Amino acid sequence: MSTNYWKAWAYGVVLAGVALAAACGSAPMVGASCPQGTEDCPCYGNSTCNTGLSCFSNTCVNPLSGNGGHGGGGAGATGAAGSSTTPTNLIKNGDFSLGKEYWDLTYQAGEVAGSDYSGGQYCIYNLSTSLYLSFSLGYPPTPSDAFAIDPTATYTLSYQAMGTAMTMPATVMVKIGHVEAPYTQLYATTDYPNAALQTFTHQITSATGDTAAGLVFNGTLDYYSYACFDNVSLVKN
Repeated sequence: MSTNYWKAWAYGVVLAGVALAAACGSAPMVGASCPQGTEDCPCYGNSTCNTGLSCFSNTCVNPLSGNGGHGGGGAGATGAAGSSTTPTNLIKNGDFSLGKEYWDLTYQAGEVAGSDYSGGQYCIYNLSTSLYLSFSLGYPPTPSDAFAIDPTATYTLSYQAMGTAMTMPATVMVKIGHVEAPYTQLYATTDYPNAALQTFTHQITSATGDTAAGLVFNGTLDYYSYACFDNVSLVKN
């Protein structure tokens, strides 16, 4: 369960405690009108209540009741949590927690390069001291992991990137298109990451769609510089 759920549950408990304290007083009185162990009345001396009730702040409450008990607050939080849905990320291993799985890196031009994906990001290094490096970081390597883009539907593409530079800023062209030849393009844009990790977000709509699409980051790095990618997400709006 999420942190927000537990915060909402705890908040419901606090409000219920305040409501009960106001109704029964700061120290509920034992008597014929409010016998111990019954709902909204003092707990027994061993902090228990009659069957179906729970002892909270020395007051017996019904955890299943929606009438101000702390169970009511919890039920409301559960209902809110249950009604919300998380969009499905069409990109597998977009946070690179599985290393390079589902991704493929190729170098297009350059002298000497390296990469690292052990720290939860995919980083590409230009180790040359004089030449630029061009690379393609693509998803997926195999067509069976391709994703579908529905015609006229809108999608949100989001990813984080950073790039260092000596003389020329890093550039990243993001493309979405058919995963196999002729690689028909559905969308393309160019971003310019800087030395601080930042989030790039784009809205994507295709009139034709594609039943087997992929994504690629085509990047260019200055000499002796590097770029890193993380949290790649593509979801249908």
